[in-house]
Amino acid sequence: MRALDKVERARKWGLVDPLEGIDFTGVDLIGEFLEELEIKGRSPNTIHNYELILRQFEQHIENDKSGVHVGKATDQDVFSWKKELTKRGLSGSTLEMYLTSLASFYNFLIESPLYPHVYNPASKTRGSIKINNDGRTVRREVGVDEMAEFVRFIKHPRDRAMMVLLLKTGIRRTELANLKVRHVALGDDLKGKQVGLKPMSIFVDSSMPGSKRKTDTTIPIDDECVRALSTWMTIRPSSSTDALFVQLNYGGGFGGERVTRRVRKWARKYGWWDPNADLTTNVTPHYFRHFFTSHMRKRGMDEPLLAYLRGDTGKNIIDIYTHYSWDEIREQYDRHIYKFGI
Repeated sequence: MRALDKVERARKWGLVDPLEGIDFTGVDLIGEFLEELEIKGRSPNTIHNYELILRQFEQHIENDKSGVHVGKATDQDVFSWKKELTKRGLSGSTLEMYLTSLASFYNFLIESPLYPHVYNPASKTRGSIKINNDGRTVRREVGVDEMAEFVRFIKHPRDRAMMVLLLKTGIRRTELANLKVRHVALGDDLKGKQVGLKPMSIFVDSSMPGSKRKTDTTIPIDDECVRALSTWMTIRPSSSTDALFVQLNYGGGFGGERVTRRVRKWARKYGWWDPNADLTTNVTPHYFRHFFTSHMRKRGMDEPLLAYLRGDTGKNIIDIYTHYSWDEIREQYDRHIYKFGI
């Protein structure tokens, strides 16, 4: 077990408090977080919304605990704030946005070497199930900015490349697991690559094990996806398999269940997965497919083209490709794909 893991576990059970004895008097941690957002190029409106939310929480714990600094907030402080927000009548999606903003702030502190934080006090309280008026459960709503925070939270080059590819293409976990190196073009050099591949694209073979597609699909990827995959390829171990994603210890390939475990690992660390919750709350590989579909649809991508990229099997889907040239597919994808700032 890594030293940090030991400290984190000890902190969880109250055996050690790395914040004990730390004096945050005069230190504006929220202000430093907002400056970091500005450096990263976040919009003034986004930064303003973060500040409004974080200052509300800061005021809450100062009033509730007689001046306790926001840097020393606990799980209980976040939970009591959630109860206060619920009493105000905030909707489920608004409440989720408040708690997500708070979690992003504490993730910033965790990652900074200047502060001794080892866990996120907002992770347990965050992630409630939202209900439609007709009683049906609905998936959590995650915005692009919030998902970008999650992607940047993932430090492992292979795992980040996997998440980015799922999020930017909407492919299924089994399709990701079965991708070969020859199925991916990171530039315009197609020598030795799969027939049908295009520059900056991936090729999903409909004959691969577990595929639900009725036709082979060439899916564009953007510059962020190319960078994530290129970083992974620089450290990818030599392997007897042509699989795009392999295990670091012995170079073996991935299966769909292993993809799920990697997503679950990072989602759990980020506060997006709880063994006691269900699929409407937990973030999974299938949720990434939902995210891709939802945001590309909101941004105006043609519905038939979106269905083709997803590999849907509905009526006439197999004929869609004949109605779009590759240039049209490329143009629509580039125009509508969201950016994570990576």
